[in-house]
Amino acid sequence: MSDRIYRSALSRTIAAAAIATAATVAVAGAATATTTTGNEHLSLINIQTNGSTPLHYSAIATGAFTAGGTAIIDSKAGTGMLRFQGGTIALKIKPGTTKSTGHPGCLLIETAPATYTIAGGTGIYKGITGSGKSKGTATFVGATVNGKCSNNTPADAIQIVTTASGPVSLP
Repeated sequence: MSDRIYRSALSRTIAAAAIATAATVAVAGAATATTTTGNEHLSLINIQTNGSTPLHYSAIATGAFTAGGTAIIDSKAGTGMLRFQGGTIALKIKPGTTKSTGHPGCLLIETAPATYTIAGGTGIYKGITGSGKSKGTATFVGATVNGKCSNNTPADAIQIVTTASGPVSLP
């Protein structure tokens, strides 16, 4: 896979992850009360080196609720799934426009905003609703070939950090 195609796919995934992050926070709150409304905040972290999708994330929710689990984001399908103890939360994700900034030393930083809507939940998250905004930041350290940055070789390292927040309600 060319580095340019890989970065494009990853940019879409970053936006989707940002959305998933916000949804994860919303879900985490649901596990601690019978009726819950409030703002939630989510942090998703991914370390990617092989370009495979969908991307898998560690997810931590804080704010009105606290929970930890995982998230799987499929940027091609515009969906995400948050998994916490007691159930799952499904997301519909709409990526925004990705911005890229090149830096010396084969460093590339991309930021991608997104919006999300909670599409449903299972277990203790059944009936959850909410929506919000997210921002994903991917940092790439590109490969070097003969002392120069290569666009035809997968990156040496990629880190994706996504934060999200928005209101949530769980009956």
